[in-house]
Amino acid sequence: MRIEEARIAAEELAAQAELVRIEQEQAEADSLERERLAAEAAEAARLAAARGGVIVTTDPAGAEVMVGGFARERTPATLKDVKLGTYPVVVTLAGYEEQRLEVTVKENAFANLSVPLVRSTGGLSVASNPPGLEVAVSGDDYRTRTVQTPVKLHGLPTGEYTLTYRRADWPEQTQRVSVERNATASALAEFIGGGLEITTSPSGAEVWSAGKQLGTTPLSFVDLKPGDFDLELRLKGYESAQRRGKVVSKETVSVAVTLEEIRGPQAGSRYEIEGLGIELVPIAAGSFQMGSPSGESGRVSGETPHRVTISKAYWLGATEVTQGQWESLMGSNPSNFKNVGKTGPVEQVSWEEAVEFCRKLTNRERAAGRLPAGYAYTLPTEAQWEYACRAGTTGAYAGELDGMGWYARKGGSTTNGVGQKRANAWGLYDMHGNVSEWCSDWYRDYPSGSVTDPAGASSGFVRVCRGGSWSYPAASARSAVRSGHPPGYRGSFLGFRVALTPSSR
Repeated sequence: MRIEEARIAAEELAAQAELVRIEQEQAEADSLERERLAAEAAEAARLAAARGGVIVTTDPAGAEVMVGGFARERTPATLKDVKLGTYPVVVTLAGYEEQRLEVTVKENAFANLSVPLVRSTGGLSVASNPPGLEVAVSGDDYRTRTVQTPVKLHGLPTGEYTLTYRRADWPEQTQRVSVERNATASALAEFIGGGLEITTSPSGAEVWSAGKQLGTTPLSFVDLKPGDFDLELRLKGYESAQRRGKVVSKETVSVAVTLEEIRGPQAGSRYEIEGLGIELVPIAAGSFQMGSPSGESGRVSGETPHRVTISKAYWLGATEVTQGQWESLMGSNPSNFKNVGKTGPVEQVSWEEAVEFCRKLTNRERAAGRLPAGYAYTLPTEAQWEYACRAGTTGAYAGELDGMGWYARKGGSTTNGVGQKRANAWGLYDMHGNVSEWCSDWYRDYPSGSVTDPAGASSGFVRVCRGGSWSYPAASARSAVRSGHPPGYRGSFLGFRVALTPSSR
């Protein structure tokens, strides 16, 4: 019994001892686990607080970088204090393919990411109307290239391009076009001309432009380049007409002009200046012996005879300009002999004032459309005056002096109304006497040989006067006699008559 009890007691003691051992081992294991968990927690806390960085560069620079969806920068980009881990990286730059990568951030280290960018490309289709034109294609990242339409260009870097189309004798056309990724842009330039139809009433007018005759009306053109045009329409006996306009692509422009008949003097015909009553006598071109022979009574030095040719027809006033005509145009009457009345020749006018009368008359008649193209009112040249005075005669006078002219013995110490004596053979009155008449020339010696359209010296001191006057003796009324006065001089014996002459003389 005691043995059994002892055995049981021993077993109980052994079980208690085993339990104590197990409890001790469990306690040791629990302690180790606690230490491990504490260590892991400490490591996790340390890692959570740890930081690294990322450096991203691209070629070319300036790309936008998105790291892990939380950082947006432009390259070159340096990101600091980045939590440890692996992040997605998206790199974008206009005109380049998007790049997607990953980067791992480690403790106390910078991850370096170098990204070469690949250019995006597209295409371009270029056409023109008409086809076959040269086109210069240029872009910021594209070397200029000349192609011929139609053409398709592939693999072009994306971006803006300038297209310059060229057609011979037409203005260049320039376009801007955008080439986008994986797409083909289209461009078209049209060089379509316009038409022009020109008609006149009456027809048959010459059509001039830029100094060239294009034809006669009616006249039509097709496929003209768009732009401004400037036309002049000419028809003999009618006023020239100018027309300006614009040729428009795909349209036909009509120019219809009713030409106005010239209202001014006609070649070879007498003409009266409207509103003034100045009658013009046509003087045909021709040649004559100017000056006087050595045996002519009253001849003085300076009348050396020489052959003169008048190459262009002109008109000369049938009479001297009257006081009434002067006053109508100039607004005043400077004459000394106002008692003679409006039909008396104007006097007390200087050469300069006579020239001003001619200028105003020219402007007046030109504005009224009564002046032949290329003509102007002027004083006659000395040669034109004597040629007209002689009217084909060769003697001292163009006829019997007393019947044709007012001079000292017949003038009555005053001027007389114009046109009262007989006209010469060409219908010109008072070429001998009444008032001496200004000519355009500076006074100078005659040339020794034959001349054509002489106009006097280019400078001088006195201007030529011709024809004698009421106060001069008969010898001073001869066809060849010459005198002169300074351009500013005025006298009661001095007037003028107008000529209508080619303005280029």
